[in-house]
Amino acid sequence: TEMNRLIFRDWLANTLLPALDRPSCIVMDNASYHNVVAHADKIPTSSSTKQDVMAWLAKENISFCCNNFKTELLQLVRQTKKSKIFIIDKVIAEHGHTSLRLPPYHSHLNPIELVWAAVKGQVAAVNKTFKLRDVKVLTRDALAKIDIEYWNKCEEHVLREEEAY
Repeated sequence: TEMNRLIFRDWLANTLLPALDRPSCIVMDNASYHNVVAHADKIPTSSSTKQDVMAWLAKENISFCCNNFKTELLQLVRQTKKSKIFIIDKVIAEHGHTSLRLPPYHSHLNPIELVWAAVKGQVAAVNKTFKLRDVKVLTRDALAKIDIEYWNKCEEHVLREEEAY
């Protein structure tokens, strides 16, 4: 099946997190199923109705005037500097772990993306038929060539990149 928020949450809560034997940092990329916000935690945006913005401000105990324009109310929302609370981050915290979110469009900070790029490059270099059956075999062969030494090299690269930030 294709990955979605429900399948990912179930795998995370019932497979990955229970298998970790000490508090860990889970690095999250920006897949859409990682970035789901619970309805109760949604922060109003310009697409929210004025009523929704006022309800959120009231819930947060922020005083406002009902006669304010929606743009003025949204300014009050922005002044809170609240950030999104993702469902997945809550699940991770409930299990005693922390999450670290990669910035969007920074695949060079993700070792998995570096490994995947190497695999795709190897497949592209030797693919002659472009048939799915052959691509599967080539992909398995390329994955088998990824050893601990290469993985460590990718992690070291990310750590050097992180230090530059």
